[in-house]
Amino acid sequence: MEILWFGYWKAFLSDFYKEGKLLHHCVFSNAYYKREDSLIMSATVDGRRMETVEFSLSRMEVCQCRGKSNQLSAYHDRILNLVRDNIPLIRERMVV
Repeated sequence: MEILWFGYWKAFLSDFYKEGKLLHHCVFSNAYYKREDSLIMSATVDGRRMETVEFSLSRMEVCQCRGKSNQLSAYHDRILNLVRDNIPLIRERMVV
């Protein structure tokens, strides 16, 4: 499983648009790219997008994790565990 990090400082609007279109949810239409406290990630398996993860940088926790049409994928628990296991890495890479 691969997690693509979209964080607002390095993603293009087209990344959010594509994520929303492919997974049929509101990551683009609700302007998640404007949320300065959120790190937005795309979880992929074998090159296929499975879920979008919103992670709060101030609280260091997952806010939401949704798959196609806001449903949970078969990989949901593994994705959450992978993100949670990497919180120290996220914290370490934050720019103050």
